[in-house]
Amino acid sequence: LNLCSEMVDKCRTEILPWVEKYRPSKLEELISHKDILETIGRFINENRLPHLLFYGPPGTGKTSTILACAKQLYEKNQLKSMVLELNASDDRGIGVVREQILNFASTKTIFGGRFKMIILDEADAMTRDAQNALRRSKVKFTEEGLQHLVLLSGGDMRRALNILQSTAMAFDMVNMENVYACVGKPKPDDIRAIVEWLFNKDFSETYKRITFLKLKKGLALQDILEEVHLFVQKVEIPALVRIYLIDRLAEIEESLTRGASDKLQLSALIAAFHIARDIIEKEAIVTGGCKHAPNKVAMDPILPSLSVGINMPTATDPYNEEEVLFPVSSSDASRFLTSHLHVFALHLACQTFL
Repeated sequence: LNLCSEMVDKCRTEILPWVEKYRPSKLEELISHKDILETIGRFINENRLPHLLFYGPPGTGKTSTILACAKQLYEKNQLKSMVLELNASDDRGIGVVREQILNFASTKTIFGGRFKMIILDEADAMTRDAQNALRRSKVKFTEEGLQHLVLLSGGDMRRALNILQSTAMAFDMVNMENVYACVGKPKPDDIRAIVEWLFNKDFSETYKRITFLKLKKGLALQDILEEVHLFVQKVEIPALVRIYLIDRLAEIEESLTRGASDKLQLSALIAAFHIARDIIEKEAIVTGGCKHAPNKVAMDPILPSLSVGINMPTATDPYNEEEVLFPVSSSDASRFLTSHLHVFALHLACQTFL
């Protein structure tokens, strides 16, 4: 069987036009265009071959160059399944793009997930509709991801497209997690947790948790302020408390724009919410209870019989105590202090500051 196949291939080769029979099979066999060939060869070696457009007069090596690339990228038995070549005699309408080209490109192969190659010889002969269809990008997305993309764009279409492009280029899927990772904004769950800390935790604990979250996720205090402001507008709290918090948030934001210290303004933010909590607790004492969301997120009461709550959705707490505290046990304390003395001293200083 192998002998018969070799004889058939030999007969086919003998009757081929010399243009095809002696066409170069490697980039090294091509003459001239050294700079172009070196660039393409580097792309192939680094396995990052981009989309390529060859142009020039007939007979200058455009088709020979791309066929040499294909033969250098794939084994002989892989060419039929990995390379689709459409020449000038083939149909170039939009139907070919929608069916033949897209189906070929979207079909997986058994050769290790390598990219496929589509060669469009004399691409200028394609219809305008077919060329436009090839330009369309196929972006995988989730509805939740698009909703948050619209939310983050703030009605700015240019910003929405920039975020969409950045996310699509950085990730395989445009979802909520990836959108927020690209823009560097705090996620809704993070803001819920921050507001819960601001209302329900003491000053030192809140400062430590927010600082940890900022460092862990690379968040800016300015972005946190903007999202906390939107959350304060929605959460069910007394009108007087809402007015006070919005006024203080505006002052803190202005201070940040003037170059004030992030640490100082974060402390001011926490202090503002502690004062707001005092206002709510005093109102609860006067009215004999809290009418704004009982049995929700309970705050530490001033009086043993008083329980004040803030009505907000359940938040997934992003703070992990194990990631902050240093693992020192009595058995290895000596070894730890010897090898991590500077870190341990810094940790103690932070605790003292907080």
